[in-house]
Amino acid sequence: ALVNVVATPLSVFPLVATVGTGAEYTLWAASVDGEQLKATVEGNAEGDVVEGSDPLVQQVWKYKTEITVPADGWKPPLKNLLDYVLRVDKVVVKSASHGVLNEIAMIVPLASAGQYFVKVLEAKSGGETAALKVELWSKGFSSGVYPIDPEEVEWHLLVGKGTLDKRTGIYTPKAGVHEHYFAVAGLHLAWGENEDGEPETVVKAFGYKIIPVPFVSLEKLNSILGDAVQEVSHG
Repeated sequence: ALVNVVATPLSVFPLVATVGTGAEYTLWAASVDGEQLKATVEGNAEGDVVEGSDPLVQQVWKYKTEITVPADGWKPPLKNLLDYVLRVDKVVVKSASHGVLNEIAMIVPLASAGQYFVKVLEAKSGGETAALKVELWSKGFSSGVYPIDPEEVEWHLLVGKGTLDKRTGIYTPKAGVHEHYFAVAGLHLAWGENEDGEPETVVKAFGYKIIPVPFVSLEKLNSILGDAVQEVSHG
């Protein structure tokens, strides 16, 4: 999770988190006027929130999702390949008194990323850094770390106000719009035929990463986050 100190009439914590299916994650919120706050959930992770209590915090909720992969697979097949391995819910916290709202993104992996991870690089244009580029890597048991062929990777923007090229992995921030972070997922794809002999695209593996904004140096970011496999936080 990321921590930000921001001048705002409605603060939430965390801004983003990963949570495993079946696990609870505690969310906090407070407003400058101390009035009642309401939380609702939007997204495709099928999560929900229930109110909790903490004498030191104005308002507390417990987020939880029970979404699971069906034993006999998804039927009918899902249209979005990302949905097979990862879902995102958005907890929207709103003040009843002044209508201000804030959001918490809950990233819910449906499978383990295993040995896959995401690296962040600078993407340059005209001699200046205009964007960031993400790459999907893996770690072999005997061969060390290695990049996945970009032709076999499809990128998805999980959360963010900018744009992410699904083929090149280049993220371009939206001009004039502030954001605290963005999150991406890279799918390692394979192509073949299903049991009926029809063309089929399948997800072999995936990796994902939450990237803070404003961008720190790439050396420092990769040093902080490391090249290790990202583990799902269970709250």
